[in-house]
Amino acid sequence: HFIEHLAFNGSEHFPPGTLVPYFESIGMEFGGDLNAFTSFDQTVYLLFLPDTAVPQVEKALTVMSDYAFRLAFSNPEIEKERGIVLSERRDRMSLQDRLRDQLFEKLFAGSRLAERLPIGTEQVISGVSRLAIDKYYRTWYRPERITVLLVGDAPADAYVPLIEKWFGEAKAAT
Repeated sequence: HFIEHLAFNGSEHFPPGTLVPYFESIGMEFGGDLNAFTSFDQTVYLLFLPDTAVPQVEKALTVMSDYAFRLAFSNPEIEKERGIVLSERRDRMSLQDRLRDQLFEKLFAGSRLAERLPIGTEQVISGVSRLAIDKYYRTWYRPERITVLLVGDAPADAYVPLIEKWFGEAKAAT
């Protein structure tokens, strides 16, 4: 979940502070048109573009490819997001959430589902280092684990070459 947050804060093609303003400049809204979520078995990045113009789709695929292979984890951005993720975690500690956690401990005993939700524990969020984040990213964000879906009212032949360009010869981070 922490990496999901950091994905919006710097990559090879989008230095910190430039991604969200770019998408807002073409009529998108952060949270509605540009978003992500993390569950137990996947992290999904979503972009809802205002139109299917090839340059906009290519820019979106550049962003998605950066999410997958070229995130930049800077200490200032990590510290900024650490507080946001901790706050988000605290906001999710309602009575219903605490009851679910107790139920998961019993139903899924012996598995990670019993130990923590995808957002992570307060201890890990508070103390995880840039090095540990980078290691996790390089271990799990790999070409063979990625699925790219492009849906829209446009001819596929215009976009398949772009998907191949940004994902076809992708190499796992080393």
